[in-house]
Amino acid sequence: MPLALADHVEKNNLQGKLKFNLFVGASSGAETENRWARLNMIERRSPHQVGKDIARGINNGNIMFFDKHLSMFPVDLMYGFYTLSKEKNRLDVAIVEASAITEDGGIIPGASIGASPEIIQMADKVSLAYETNRAFLMLTFRRRLSLRSTRQCRIWRDYTISP
Repeated sequence: MPLALADHVEKNNLQGKLKFNLFVGASSGAETENRWARLNMIERRSPHQVGKDIARGINNGNIMFFDKHLSMFPVDLMYGFYTLSKEKNRLDVAIVEASAITEDGGIIPGASIGASPEIIQMADKVSLAYETNRAFLMLTFRRRLSLRSTRQCRIWRDYTISP
């Protein structure tokens, strides 16, 4: 989904007009973050960053940034430190990777589980990036997150090429 957003920005000349606060429990990937930085799609980034283009955007003042140890991010998120300027003190949208979805609506998280439970709790809307290529690896974890609330949930098919 992040790459689809970047494609949309490029296709519609929205560089600098469609910006996001990017809070990630780990890296979303240097390729994605660098592309977003080149397209001027990042307003604020925390708790850490990867990639030369995003570092350049931070150093030239185009991207607001503060570094934080990853273990502190979920707690600070729940306390509302990242959403103080929001009316309801919540995230607008969370994009969370899932390897599978159970019949009762539970999420079997992908490899990027990190702060997913806290991010889901703090978001008004949750969008699942459904990663089918890794599902067989993740089924062994059996750690599940529940989406039993009235929040909107959209399931996106991953756009990777299967072997």
